[in-house]
Amino acid sequence: MSRCAFRPPSGSRLPVVGSTRPPEQRLYCPAWRGPNPERKEVVCLPNKAKLDAVARIKETIGRSKSIVVTDYRGITVGEMTILRNRLRAEGVEYKVVKNRLAKIALRESGLNTLDEFLTGTKAIAFGTKDPVAPAKVLVAYAKENEKLKVVGGLMDNRILTASAINELSQMPSREVLLSRLLGSLSSPVQKLAYGLNQTVAKLAYALDAVARKKAEQGA
Repeated sequence: MSRCAFRPPSGSRLPVVGSTRPPEQRLYCPAWRGPNPERKEVVCLPNKAKLDAVARIKETIGRSKSIVVTDYRGITVGEMTILRNRLRAEGVEYKVVKNRLAKIALRESGLNTLDEFLTGTKAIAFGTKDPVAPAKVLVAYAKENEKLKVVGGLMDNRILTASAINELSQMPSREVLLSRLLGSLSSPVQKLAYGLNQTVAKLAYALDAVARKKAEQGA
């Protein structure tokens, strides 16, 4: 039997595949190669802590616009705190999670499980506001601290390589793009408003002239 993401308690027996547990209490393991390979159902019974951990990761994934995987080996606690603060300031959540649980959460969310990236010592950045923010902060920090390695990521369920993330980091942020868009729109809008104001002013002048002429004729 191939290994599974979960280990049953000592002395317990593995339940049969196709457990009667409700679907929301089952987990599906990318490593499973036994019967029912399409669903890859976990053959051992996960405990509540692991179920809750996967649920939390899935909730974060559901709010994320992009995901970036990093290798943080060698990073000190102080350096990690600095990095987390920078990411948090940009609306990015940075989590150290078990690779197997992350893969299951991704799979349960209908996304690529990032098997090629989620190996070894990894931490995941979730861009919950700006899809470019994780790439910008992590690439910039990696230039300051070579111990941090940007490995790969995911956006719109498309795999991003390290080079793709580097290119993504050079794109303008969401705020800059919005300001540019508003800037490009402001000129035509101002011209339209000026034109409308001029039309209204001309109409007012014309009505005023007619009123004066009638008043003169009545006199």
